[in-house]
Amino acid sequence: MPNLDDCYGHLAGDDCLVLIAQAPAKTIKRSADLVARYGSDELPFYRRTP
Repeated sequence: MPNLDDCYGHLAGDDCLVLIAQAPAKTIKRSADLVARYGSDELPFYRRTP
């Protein structure tokens, strides 16, 4: 995201991260699963196994 932030600003970079995070978040069906922002531009996906 640094290049995007440098060209368009941090708010645009944040908006981009929100859009990227929405893709896996739309597929999560279990309440124990989680997509979260970690750090500046990392998006871990936690899936709890039964």
